[in-house]
Amino acid sequence: MVPTKEELIGTWISKDFPNYHYKDGLEFTFHFGKYATLYCSKGKNMVIAEGIYEVEEMEKENFNIIVDGRIIDLQKIIFNSKLYTKQKPQCFVMLVPEKGARYFEKLQ
Repeated sequence: MVPTKEELIGTWISKDFPNYHYKDGLEFTFHFGKYATLYCSKGKNMVIAEGIYEVEEMEKENFNIIVDGRIIDLQKIIFNSKLYTKQKPQCFVMLVPEKGARYFEKLQ
């Protein structure tokens, strides 16, 4: 299953989950609204991506979240994602560059 932009709207937090547990103390927050912002918090918040976003369907229920930050002098980043579930808790797994695959749940 692939989420629509409307289904992504809100705030998603990375959580430890079997096979996606790193013990590195990093927490990722991905906020979707008119724009998307992904940041990492460990001490202070660090923006990884911010900009206009799209969801691109791939094969076998995989999808890309494309964040185009070029409008605000950031780069365009494609986040490979999979395993989206509509049921509560809504969740998906996303590959964060240089940090590995992370499990995200939507805040209710």
